[in-house]
Amino acid sequence: QMRLKVDQPLMLTRLGEVLLITDRAAEALAHGTRAIEAAQMHEARTDEAWARLLVARACCAGDLADATETATKHLNIALRLAEECEALPLLACCYTLLGAIQARRGNQATAIEFNACARAIYDKLGMSPLPVSS
Repeated sequence: QMRLKVDQPLMLTRLGEVLLITDRAAEALAHGTRAIEAAQMHEARTDEAWARLLVARACCAGDLADATETATKHLNIALRLAEECEALPLLACCYTLLGAIQARRGNQATAIEFNACARAIYDKLGMSPLPVSS
């Protein structure tokens, strides 16, 4: 039972990702928020960063009035945590979403910079980019 509590942030994040894929952004957001809280309680910094990425993605997929502001806030925290934990795949995903947000805002130069950072990491790891809907 102890192990389940420690794994709770990751489980909530993965469930939230499934909800996001099935166009249930509000539920994904709720799971992401719970995952952040659980990760902070257990001082699971990498899990917190992944949960914040989920929250950012859910904000962008939902109909929130301040979606890009909230998403950017969570992504900046996720980036800091990912850098501290040296979680390169997470860094690449954060840069990808930040690039998409900047492109939507019309900040093409900044979007290109974020996308270049993401691409360099994806190439280094041999990964495909995170799919981001526009």
